[in-house]
Amino acid sequence: MITSPLMNSFLGRKAKNLYLSFIDLSFRHMSEHGFAGLIHQDGHLTDNNGQHFRTKWYRRICKHFEFTNVLSSKNFSEVSQTRRFSLNVYRGQPSDVEFINFVDAYLPSQIEESFCHDGSGKIPGLRDSDGKIDVRGHANRVVVVDNSTLEQIARLSEVDFSSHLKANYLAPISLDFVDIFSHLGKHPTFGFIAAGSIMSGFPLQETTNLLLLNGAVELPPSPNKPVWHSTGFWSDASGQKTGCICKRTEFRKLTHSILSGPHIYVGNPYYQTPNRLYNSPSDYEHIDMFNVSSTYVPRSNFGPACDFTKIDDDLPVCPWDSKTKISDLYRVALRKMISMSGERSLIATLIPPDVLHVDSLESIAFRDQALTLLLHAFLLSLPADCLVKILKKDNFRGADAVRLPCPPISQTAVHRGLRLTSLTAPYADIWDRYAPSLSCAPWSSTDNRLRIDGPVAGTKHWDWTTALRTDFARRLALIEVDVLVAQSLDMTLEQLLEMYRIYFPVLQQNEANTYFDQQGRIVWTRPGSLANVGYLEPDKAGTPKRPSLSRWREILESKQEELTCIAYDDTLPDPNNRYANAESPREIKRRFVGPFTQCNRVDDYKRAWAHFDRLRADGVEV
Repeated sequence: MITSPLMNSFLGRKAKNLYLSFIDLSFRHMSEHGFAGLIHQDGHLTDNNGQHFRTKWYRRICKHFEFTNVLSSKNFSEVSQTRRFSLNVYRGQPSDVEFINFVDAYLPSQIEESFCHDGSGKIPGLRDSDGKIDVRGHANRVVVVDNSTLEQIARLSEVDFSSHLKANYLAPISLDFVDIFSHLGKHPTFGFIAAGSIMSGFPLQETTNLLLLNGAVELPPSPNKPVWHSTGFWSDASGQKTGCICKRTEFRKLTHSILSGPHIYVGNPYYQTPNRLYNSPSDYEHIDMFNVSSTYVPRSNFGPACDFTKIDDDLPVCPWDSKTKISDLYRVALRKMISMSGERSLIATLIPPDVLHVDSLESIAFRDQALTLLLHAFLLSLPADCLVKILKKDNFRGADAVRLPCPPISQTAVHRGLRLTSLTAPYADIWDRYAPSLSCAPWSSTDNRLRIDGPVAGTKHWDWTTALRTDFARRLALIEVDVLVAQSLDMTLEQLLEMYRIYFPVLQQNEANTYFDQQGRIVWTRPGSLANVGYLEPDKAGTPKRPSLSRWREILESKQEELTCIAYDDTLPDPNNRYANAESPREIKRRFVGPFTQCNRVDDYKRAWAHFDRLRADGVEV
């Protein structure tokens, strides 16, 4: 239902929403010298269709205090713990933009304490080192947003930032993040670069020359012609209702496998596979990169329900080439649903041609394949993930991805991204085309475990050894992408560390509870999705299980040189029939070589930052 511009003059024709109607009503009935306090949700601040209302909102808001209902017993006990809401004070008369901003609060006392704080010490993260909610206040959490601040936010959040009053609101969590926003907003968006249009402040030649990958990026002849496209293909329900897809968990060939969100992770298109007896969203098992063949395709819950030529006829074509289907291209795939409570929120990877998926994934392709690789490298990074967390969208789609800043991403970051994802033969074409001619800086660490994956540049032509397969090397590659992207965004090391400390508490906990052996394999870790990874011990029923933390500490204190265990792997098809389950899960023997060590992500960030700075100072292309 659409509102009436006559009845709801502030909302215009925006779709009707109860809390928006109350805001509109308050604006219409307030005295010019009055104020109104309302508690409501904030969907209008990041709604791409909410520009009209935001032009009114920014000029009326005095105080904006946003809360997460995690401590529901002290806020709204009858409402979900994941629910976000805000307390807002509005003025009766529109004025220049100026309001007090406090976001990611848990308790009202946190805001009161921040107003009384003297500004000393570090800003508390969202959780403390033990993973508990941190409700301490800090003076730097109170941010005054004015026209200048909003203009910086507009440059960062909008493809068309001609009016900062229409901008999606990316709320800075602290004064430090206002400075971070100013750095990020200096760069054009992916949508701008893709369109090749000329916008104020971003001369076309200067920006695109920095982004050229071996001359592969060609700007479109017309800025009005679409040069990127994203799609979710089918929702679970609509795809089955129309008879295009059916739900049946099994191994399929690549062209008939329809992926779902849990299949992928950051830089990993083969993160996990549904169990043979799939009953719930948690019935997935982690895939060991050393067990898969060059032709491996994981199980999928969905496949074609009709002749595939009928499905092919219904697939979207490229807006820049009517003879090419979107599925014919390499694409960046990302999970549509954003989890603010997970290790990472933005989950993206590169998928090859012929791979289809349901709407829990969204895939994006550019006319110029090099831009697809640039977006892929950027979306793998911690800064990109942090921006998505700040945006606070439950759903993140291709249209949102192209609004992100597109800095001059280093070729080493693109190369690391390719080594992370090129796990099977369908990636051979894109690897052979780009990887050999990309600059590839040496690793920032001299750890011997990095040698297991071969030379840092990989192979000239794709083979099974091309991809990074050890957990140790894959982790470091992602850390180096974080650093290289942060440097390309003109951020400082301190700002990258601040992002990590404040917005990634679960990642910090997992880092502190992960151990690697001398073969680069994870031997023990705590995340639930990796419960079957590493060293296992039989429980009372004889089933291999991950040891408890106390038991693992006993193992560490014993300083064993080697650990072996039996595990059962159900991620692979029958060796005699690649599209069928084996008769039973495969019994495998795992061997881990000590000593077993942890990594320190902050130290690794510092080392990588200094490493790449040193290479540039020596004239080495990074």
